Amino acid sequence: MSITNLRKLLLLGLLKNSDMHGYHLNAHLESNIPLHIKKPTAYNLLARMEQDGWIIHRSEYTGNRERRIYSLTSKGTEVFEKMLREDLSTFNLQEYPGLISMWLLEFVPTSERRKLLESRRNSLQAHLEAFRVQSHDGENLTTQHEGSSALVIEFVRRSLNLELAFLDEVIANLGSKNKE
Repeated sequence: MSITNLRKLLLLGLLKNSDMHGYHLNAHLESNIPLHIKKPTAYNLLARMEQDGWIIHRSEYTGNRERRIYSLTSKGTEVFEKMLREDLSTFNLQEYPGLISMWLLEFVPTSERRKLLESRRNSLQAHLEAFRVQSHDGENLTTQHEGSSALVIEFVRRSLNLELAFLDEVIANLGSKNKE
């Protein structure tokens, strides 16, 4: 499934759970979802899905400000269910943009490689620490979350740990090659 369709699926899924205004959708995306969608992209997708008849909006006014509250239509529910089943039943090789720089590591002077990878490792470690803080001293996050959100959180946690172990191995190998 294309990244655009995954983003649409995510927005439809959030709206399936409850009607939301754009600000609330974006706040939820920024804090809870492992697929990053910038605000302009989210609003553009909402507009396209509304044109396609998948969602509708109603306006609420607070003073002079209009807030659009988005809701799924029956057509949007059908599309959501179809897309969800398609994505769940199909393996899609994931793209890891950060691996491009790893693939091109040979173009960085040997003297800089270790320092750059250690910086990357520290950033990754900080993300893992955020998970540990949320999980009360490293307790498994899946005990705090219910349903499929627990699966996603556990998948992300394991992926981060795997990447951390990989970086540790690469950094160690760089150190041993420098000694030769």
